[in-house]
Amino acid sequence: AYYWPVNSIEDVHEERRLSLLGRIVEERLRKRVREEFGAAYSVTTHFISIDGFPHQNYFTTYTDVEPTQADQINRLIRSEILSMRREGITKDEFERSKQPFLARRKVDLRTNAYWGFTVLRDAQQRDDRLDSARDRSNDTAAIEHAEIQTLLERYFDLSAAFNFRTVPQQFPANQ
Repeated sequence: AYYWPVNSIEDVHEERRLSLLGRIVEERLRKRVREEFGAAYSVTTHFISIDGFPHQNYFTTYTDVEPTQADQINRLIRSEILSMRREGITKDEFERSKQPFLARRKVDLRTNAYWGFTVLRDAQQRDDRLDSARDRSNDTAAIEHAEIQTLLERYFDLSAAFNFRTVPQQFPANQ
């Protein structure tokens, strides 16, 4: 698992872009780890925003692999992040992640979970949530490739990442 701190975000517009960035990184890593190496069924990358603690936001990337493949997959993840920073997110990667992201957000607009948990839960204290709901579709559709690349370069710095690995304890064969 990797954790990249995001000390603060400007507003809901940046939060939307960070969420899409997480999906793009996830897609790149999934493709390499799952399809090319067959090392894991899934790789997950999410942007986590914590309302009550504005300086405790972060990206997380994690996967489960065989302990014997852990070093190789760790190097692969690091290599892909460096490649995305250096060579950029491809237009194809951007569009392949953005379109499902937009579709999911459109579906969210028809769910009680979105309206109840995201918009209305504290609308009396945070009336900006109502404005955010109003511009959500247009703002999300307007996300540009260059914005996402800039955010990737800002937040996916391997020198700032926390890397964690857990390996099961080895037991004797007769136990």
